[in-house]
Amino acid sequence: MPVPSTAPAAPSPPTATQEEARGTLQSVAERRPWIRKLARGLDDLGLGFGLDAILGLLIPGVGDALTGGASRAILATAVLERVPFVVLLRMLMNVLVDTLVGMVPVLGDLFDVAYRANLKNLALLEKHAGGKEPPGLRDWLAVATGLGLVIAGAVAPFLLFGGVMAWLTSVFGG
Repeated sequence: MPVPSTAPAAPSPPTATQEEARGTLQSVAERRPWIRKLARGLDDLGLGFGLDAILGLLIPGVGDALTGGASRAILATAVLERVPFVVLLRMLMNVLVDTLVGMVPVLGDLFDVAYRANLKNLALLEKHAGGKEPPGLRDWLAVATGLGLVIAGAVAPFLLFGGVMAWLTSVFGG
């Protein structure tokens, strides 16, 4: 017959007290004004354009990489505020599109002025933070479209290569 164990049970992991939970919420709330200022500074300094366009124009490529890095602070805040995953993907796509297209000299800077990815992400953050509003059809469609474009971009070179090879074979008879 087995003997009951007299060893004490392993301690359970500590749980957050209400005070700690309020402190976490407070620190997230404190980040919001800073994040709002960052988004507005990057996209609209009150002149119709922001630092994103200015730095991209002055230092092509490097300026866009720097402001793309700053844009990720908005994304990090969205993670801390428990924004739904599909909305995070949409926000990430906004940053990637803004950064990649923004690297094209002059045209990319005009795109930065019009696209305003950081203000879009700020609106998404404020709309979905803490589960205030679930993701909608528009969020899912944006992510599905972006995923489709990535897949098309990955497959296109292979199709193009195959088409060129078929054409060369037909022209030169191989």
